[in-house]
Amino acid sequence: MQAQEHLTSGSIGQLVEHLLITRTITRADQRRLMSTLLSKTALNAEEQAQVNRVLDKLKNGWLRVVE
Repeated sequence: MQAQEHLTSGSIGQLVEHLLITRTITRADQRRLMSTLLSKTALNAEEQAQVNRVLDKLKNGWLRVVE
């Protein structure tokens, strides 16, 4: 997937699932997630919960940032 492409709502869930399975987030993953979130005018409740899960996992050290 190219960096300029935006993820759909379903793809946000797929990306979050991938992050939680691998327990890592790359800079490319971060860019894709941020690009998608910033392109939306609002997040629905499911999307908010997914973003909160990622942030909680990062904060608690369960998810690692890798190059």
